[in-house]
Amino acid sequence: CWELNSGPLEEQPVLFQPPRRPGLGTVGKPIRLLANHFQVQIPKIDVYHYDVDIKPEKRRLGRRLLRSSSTVRRSCRI
Repeated sequence: CWELNSGPLEEQPVLFQPPRRPGLGTVGKPIRLLANHFQVQIPKIDVYHYDVDIKPEKRRLGRRLLRSSSTVRRSCRI
């Protein structure tokens, strides 16, 4: 088990116990498995997480911008 704290630092950490495995499988064959898994010690600091969702502009807006920029370029010729 390990500590899980997802709230402000003033809150007490919650002790997390993962569910127990129900048993061993009986179908298939055993294989050797390597995993990239290790325990990490994190200092007691504030950690911020941001979710960013970027969506492209609608095609009509892009076409209007291209048309207006070509109009400006034509009017600026020497």
